[in-house]
Amino acid sequence: MLRTERERIKDLGAFDTPKEIAEFLASWAIRKSSDRVLDPGAGSGVFVEAAISRFTELGKPSSQAINQIFAVEKDKERYGRLLSKLKDKHGFTDSKNLILSDFFNVIPKRSWFSDIPEPIRVDAVIGNPPYVERQRLNNVRSIQKKILPSLEQSIDLHSVTDIYGYFILHSTSFLGEGGRLAFIVSDTWLHMDFGKPIKEFLLNNFHLKAIVGFDRRVFSNALVRAILLLVERSSQSKSDNQVTFVQLRDYNAVGKLHSMLSGDLNGNGWAKVVRIEQSSLSTNASWSKYLKGSKVYFEIERSPRVTALGNIADVNIGLQTLRKGFYVFDRSKINQTRIEDKFLEPITLSPRYIPKVVSSKRQVDDRVLFCDMAKDKIRSQALLDYIKSAEKMKISPRGKSLVVTGVHNLPRIKKANRNPWYNLIPEIERRCRGLVLVPRRFYKKFYVTWNKAGVVANEDFINVHPKKGISSEALLAVLNSSFGELVCRINAQLYGGGVFDLRPDDVRSLPVIDVRQLSETETTALEQAYREFVTKESRERIDSVIYEILQLSPNYRGRLAEELEDLRSLSEISKG
Repeated sequence: MLRTERERIKDLGAFDTPKEIAEFLASWAIRKSSDRVLDPGAGSGVFVEAAISRFTELGKPSSQAINQIFAVEKDKERYGRLLSKLKDKHGFTDSKNLILSDFFNVIPKRSWFSDIPEPIRVDAVIGNPPYVERQRLNNVRSIQKKILPSLEQSIDLHSVTDIYGYFILHSTSFLGEGGRLAFIVSDTWLHMDFGKPIKEFLLNNFHLKAIVGFDRRVFSNALVRAILLLVERSSQSKSDNQVTFVQLRDYNAVGKLHSMLSGDLNGNGWAKVVRIEQSSLSTNASWSKYLKGSKVYFEIERSPRVTALGNIADVNIGLQTLRKGFYVFDRSKINQTRIEDKFLEPITLSPRYIPKVVSSKRQVDDRVLFCDMAKDKIRSQALLDYIKSAEKMKISPRGKSLVVTGVHNLPRIKKANRNPWYNLIPEIERRCRGLVLVPRRFYKKFYVTWNKAGVVANEDFINVHPKKGISSEALLAVLNSSFGELVCRINAQLYGGGVFDLRPDDVRSLPVIDVRQLSETETTALEQAYREFVTKESRERIDSVIYEILQLSPNYRGRLAEELEDLRSLSEISKG
């Protein structure tokens, strides 16, 4: 079956970079007219063109500059088009600098663009690595085997590393001391576990100069959120290096970044800027918070009255049934199957449809299968028929072409080792009735629910179980305050579709007021403020108590309010 052009481009992960961004990256990375430059994924040639323009600025004619630019492209059609364009536009006649190859097959210790029989280094690497969906990567081990020897150091890469992570690492093998890498990549590595070894590698071998984010999508046809990564190879001490995190509010302000990075501009009105000592960056922490947070926020985060939520509560994700279509019932499905209520338990499925306080299970409409009996012990014919029917069903695992017989034979269900296979009760009772429910994904609306009735929470919630002696209402007041929402938005991953996404680790590390330290008067004030929030739906009193506890000045309060409103607006901006 022939693939369409759209499918072919999707396999390649090709998204052309806006010209102004390519030109900024080239101008930052290329500093001398004698520099040698590598673009590891040339595509349509926007970075090659940007490099030529940069050399022209530095006084070198394009006919000479082209000999110092080396580009790799794996797709034969795109390679041919680029070669023709360079010949027509710049009189490019020698194709040795434009390599038709998978970049991971290009090894720096081979003389691939020189007659000199020794390792070759370039002065700048610029580009936009491909955005390939993980499920389309079938040769991960092969890629790792090719690139790791060139790094000349041990690095334990995750099997789910996005392909741009491999591009970052392999590209550094071509850089000499003082060489610069300037990429536009997805921001997921700042936040996800697979980014930890990449962060560690960069921290140990480079001066991180800047990470630049955008309030809106750079690529309108991709849901990824892009950042600019600017690093410089250095064997010198990293302790004095400051990393500049920039969140651009004005997409057209890319050209101002040079002045900001040199310290001449502070970004008022068009960018948010935070400067962090490189030595203080942790590989275990999310770096994306430095793009969303402000200096004021980080000052509060270090307050002695603030602690990580995980210190005062146990945190875990809600129920992962692994096959919602079998385990979960709405009212029509209950009527259709006629399964008795005693085998069904109320479950809340979405933060959009749950009240601020769940005081009765009757407030929740959906149900989840709740049976731990073996089939030969079940006396309900309706339930028995339902289970047997599921065991005969032809079904495909998610994202795979494999077909199995029976829900119980799905790989994820088998791996869960439930006994019997449809029994969710141990998981539910162990961790899925959190007293406090934090929404895992949210847009503009945000609140945290008090699960007084102990209904089951599914995986769209993070369960928070306050430790012994912790006032639940005081903690709920903290999490439902404007500062609580701000903390959640800053520490969540923001996706291109405008959704904020929290993982259990994010919630566990949320900086919140340490309610263990509160006086009886402060605790009572928070509890009363929370009750007012529930009945009047106003945060005003909660915020007032929180700000008094944190001893925030009116100026700081105003700045945090503006920051929260900016973050809320990102949900709308990021959709476009």
